[in-house]
Amino acid sequence: MSKQRAVWQSGLGFFLASAGSAVGLGNIWRFPYMAGENGGALFILVYLLIIIFITSFALICEIALGKYTKKNCVEASMQIHHRFKWLGFSMIVSTLLIPAFYFVVGGWIIYYLFYSFSLPAGNYGDVFMAMTAKPVLTCTLAIVFLATCSYFNYKGVNEGVEKCNKILMPMLCVIMVILAVFSLSLPGAAEGLAFMFRPDFSKLNGKVFIDALGQSFFTLSTGTGAMLIYGSYMTAEHRIIKNSYSIVAFDTLVAICAGLIIFPAVFTYGVEPQGGPGLVFVTLPEIFRQMPGGSLFSAAFFLLLLFASVTSGISLIENPVAVLHEMCGMSRKKAVLLTSIAIALLSLPCALSFGILSNVKLFGKTFFDLFDFFSSNLLLPLNSMFICLGVSIFFRAKSDFHFKNRTYDRIFWIMTRYIIPVVMVIIITSAFIN
Repeated sequence: MSKQRAVWQSGLGFFLASAGSAVGLGNIWRFPYMAGENGGALFILVYLLIIIFITSFALICEIALGKYTKKNCVEASMQIHHRFKWLGFSMIVSTLLIPAFYFVVGGWIIYYLFYSFSLPAGNYGDVFMAMTAKPVLTCTLAIVFLATCSYFNYKGVNEGVEKCNKILMPMLCVIMVILAVFSLSLPGAAEGLAFMFRPDFSKLNGKVFIDALGQSFFTLSTGTGAMLIYGSYMTAEHRIIKNSYSIVAFDTLVAICAGLIIFPAVFTYGVEPQGGPGLVFVTLPEIFRQMPGGSLFSAAFFLLLLFASVTSGISLIENPVAVLHEMCGMSRKKAVLLTSIAIALLSLPCALSFGILSNVKLFGKTFFDLFDFFSSNLLLPLNSMFICLGVSIFFRAKSDFHFKNRTYDRIFWIMTRYIIPVVMVIIITSAFIN
């Protein structure tokens, strides 16, 4: 067991690493198509209200639990109550299942990054299906993406995780700003902006709320334990509330910026914004092909997507690595290797779900869809709910975990003890009903 835990070398290091954990496919891939399917501006407005007034409290709860315990997710859960040990292992399961399909998508991004330089005319739905149907290619790309993320975990918290985020996150911001400025200069920019910022309240329904709820929790990585382990590397000088809301603000800004990149282009080239999950891998390549300098724009976009997914992937790997390193006494090298092998084995059936295993289904779902559904719609909301309940009921009573502002302190405990658990039940129930 490691006698001395790593700590962030600076407040900026913690912020960039945590922001990197939050910013990923959820912002640049999932957020635009969710907004497209739910009325654009209306979805964005509901999403903003939810992430500020509900989801942020769950994020604060998870980071605070890590900072106050200075433990990995399993040991931190036991600090809540000895019966909460299962919660730590549930977070470990989520950080093995999510990379299993997430890293497959990371492999697709690598393929599209290189494919961007050709962009021939054709049906991009067929191009996507042809790519995902090649077993050797998809498995190899997933392993390459996994190896890229694992390398930074292997280098350690400061030399790997922190340094990586200090480099990639500023680069991500620069690429996003350049792409957004270029996209806003397109002829359809006004229509794209209207779609994003002029809400049509006649489209308000339960689906908009449910989708916005699910997206807000998914994008902030709450329930995976990633924010907990990053919080455990904080020093006493790091402020929980300030950093948490900074992460929320940055994460939301990236999602909005992704919309500013995508929707002006969508309306310029006469494409429906309701592109669904295929918006990035099917619809956008066709738009890029028609653009002047489209290959360069496409390459920059998928490089941006790659940076975002790598920083999130690193945070997912860090959680089981910390448990193996601290609880099992493994060296960090062996912990990263064992975690990587486990993720690789789980990724293979997900990568093959679009080809030779496409007809193999459990509960009517392929391995890719099953892992996605089980982790995103059950484990993450369940974990978030019990983290909030555990901290507000048990951990608060045995620690000095209180906020200086009494009004905020009272609101925080009401939200984490009553409101968020109800929200989590709604998310889980609606997912299974749908």
